[in-house]
Amino acid sequence: MLDLDNTTLTEATQIANKYMKRFGLQGYAIMRSSVNNYQVVFNRYMTWRHTLSCLFKIVWRYHFHEHNIHPGLTNWAMLQACNGLMTLRISWKKRKKPPKVIKVVGKTDKLIFDYLKTRQEVEKYMEEIVELSKIGGEKYGETR
Repeated sequence: MLDLDNTTLTEATQIANKYMKRFGLQGYAIMRSSVNNYQVVFNRYMTWRHTLSCLFKIVWRYHFHEHNIHPGLTNWAMLQACNGLMTLRISWKKRKKPPKVIKVVGKTDKLIFDYLKTRQEVEKYMEEIVELSKIGGEKYGETR
C-alpha cells in the first residue's frame, strides 16, 4: 500500500506500474482520497519484513535519489513502521468522502479483493450506526 499526497494521477500510475513490476505485486488499485491525493493498494500479500523493505526502497528512491521529494510518503511510511501495520483511510474524514477507486490494473483476487470487501463492510456498518442512532432517540423518547 502507498499513500501519495500532492501527486498527479499520472505520477501515481507511473509509481504503481514501476513497483508492481519491480516487486512482482501482481496488480494494483488506485483510489483518489482528495484532489491530487491518491492511495495505491497492491494485490500480493507479503510478510511484514518484505513489505517494509519494498516500502522504504520506494521512499529512498523518490525522496533522495530522484529529488522528487514526497515528504508525506516518507512520513506515512515511518508512521506505518512505528505502528507495525499498514493503514489507509476507507471512510469519511471530516468533510472528505471515502477514497474512490479510479483505476485497477492486473489481478485483484487477493489483497485488493480483501481491501474492497472490508471497505464495503465498514461502509455498511457505518450506515447501520447512523440508522440506529436515529431510531434509538425515538425509542427512548428523546427529543431534539
